[in-house]
Amino acid sequence: MILSASIISADLILIMRSRQKIRLQRTENGNSPGMDLFNQLEKKLGKLPIIVEDLGFLTDSVRKLLKDSGFPGMKVIQFAFDSREGSDYLPHTYTSHCVVYTGTHDNDTVMGWMKTAPKASVKFATEYLNLTEEEGYNWGMMRAAWSSVAGPVPAMILPEDCHSRRIRKTVPYIF
Repeated sequence: MILSASIISADLILIMRSRQKIRLQRTENGNSPGMDLFNQLEKKLGKLPIIVEDLGFLTDSVRKLLKDSGFPGMKVIQFAFDSREGSDYLPHTYTSHCVVYTGTHDNDTVMGWMKTAPKASVKFATEYLNLTEEEGYNWGMMRAAWSSVAGPVPAMILPEDCHSRRIRKTVPYIF
């Protein structure tokens, strides 16, 4: 059941976040659990549908852990359009071994982002994704995610009139 798997994955992302904190603390002491944590989880619980939250600055050891684990990482389309620099969040850079989101609970909704992001970033997104008001900017970003080679694409379901960053709690559905 896909919804159950996504709920399990969301819970396991929290485990991953906690694990990152443990890893940082233990690395300072030179004693990181590395793959042992995931090997133990798999031994006790079986193969788990984990999605790794690999956003932000990644060290070489984190990249190695992601590769060794075999778990898919995340891509966030909104992150792709910072007009100041190149980005591996642009859909043409995705692999089939990642999960794509239009945004996260930490950033604005697509409609809110279109209104508040720097004009150069909105222009870049609009041109790159061929976004139109007629299609709906939010639907255009979802179209881009669904059209990419990426694996699952959870769509955040929000009230139809949701155009504000104050709405952050979303329910992921995987299509």
